[in-house]
Amino acid sequence: MPATLNKTYTTYGLSLWRWVSASLVERDSLVRERIDAELEMVLEDAGLYRAPDGVDPDLLLRYEAAPGVLVAELVDARTNEGVWKTDMRGDARAQAEEPLRTAWRV
Repeated sequence: MPATLNKTYTTYGLSLWRWVSASLVERDSLVRERIDAELEMVLEDAGLYRAPDGVDPDLLLRYEAAPGVLVAELVDARTNEGVWKTDMRGDARAQAEEPLRTAWRV
């Protein structure tokens, strides 16, 4: 993740903006916790760690999830400017129409 290369960001926190569609929640009541855990592993691999309770994070993690789609982004906690965004689609038909892509913004 480019933002961590120059050590600008090291921690993140979970934003209140973590929307999960009702259809996913109906199928799995712990879906939000599962998404949080999966994204935590991805972010740790990129050198970002969840800020401890009581510590202001450098970044906030936001996401929206629906069947076959996850859109996640990190925003600077001080400026609210987007730092990283990804759009992942698990639906084969949707993926054929628009291939999986990852976009970074610094």
